Parts: sequence; structure tokens; C-alpha cells
Amino acid sequence: MSKILPYSREKLGGILILLGVCAWIPYGILKYGLDREAVVYPFLVWHLAGVIPGFLLRRWGLLKRIVSGMKDS
Repeated sequence: MSKILPYSREKLGGILILLGVCAWIPYGILKYGLDREAVVYPFLVWHLAGVIPGFLLRRWGLLKRIVSGMKDS
């Protein structure tokens, strides 16, 4: 199994977070730009699909240290 370098993991996490946040752009255009009713749920799904894995990738080292600290005690 190939190792992913820490900085590339953080970079990928940042890209996923950015894509997750950008999922709200079409919603804003529909709701406020075109004054149409837009259902929130599809945009929320794409937002969370990007932000949650992105957070986990960016903070993997911290989460790993926390979990290993919990095993020691």
C-alpha cells in the first residue's frame, strides 16, 4: 500500500472542504439571485460529503494522537 504524504493529505482535505463549501453557490444563485424556492437537502448532502471527509483528512494526525492517547489510559 502506498503512503500518502502528510502535506498531500492536507491538500486533498482542503480541496474537499472547498468543494463542500462551494456546493452552496448554486443554492444561493437559485434562492437569492433568481428568487426561486430551492430545496436545501441536495445541497446539504454535497456540502457534508465534502466537508466531513475533508476535515478528517486535514486533521488526521490530531485525531490519530487523540485516539492513541485514549488507548494508553
